[in-house]
Amino acid sequence: LRARTSTTDQSSALHFEVYGFIPDVLAQHPLFGFGLNNFSVYYEFVTGRTRWGAHSYYVALLVESGLVGTLVFALFILYLFRRLGALRRIGRALAAAGDALAARVRPLAWGLTAALVGTLAANAFYLTMQFYYFFALALFVLAAPVVFSRRLAVGP
Repeated sequence: LRARTSTTDQSSALHFEVYGFIPDVLAQHPLFGFGLNNFSVYYEFVTGRTRWGAHSYYVALLVESGLVGTLVFALFILYLFRRLGALRRIGRALAAAGDALAARVRPLAWGLTAALVGTLAANAFYLTMQFYYFFALALFVLAAPVVFSRRLAVGP
């Protein structure tokens, strides 16, 4: 436990060090950042280390897309959470209508919510938001309310 929670070793310090770039970059290019896939170029310029990633999706987001890109991403995440709320409401409505499918819709909604929250938390120190699974997760979150709301219109 101590090894996993320690922030004094070199690799942990590096994960926190990249957050220090955010104020410098936003002072230079606040609205649109340095441009996509340019964190490594900036990191090399500042530290001399070549081919180095941001170690955090949020650092990469702020540095590469600035405040505008970060705001757009935050609005997208907010929209995903609203769609998950709609899916939970659909599950409650199906339960109120006595539809047996409600036993699957509400756990699906909470499972997708947990997956999204877990992904958002993990990306404080990793860059998995760029992987295809995040887009598949977002697709499930967006599609599930559409699929199950049809059941309410048709009935059990």
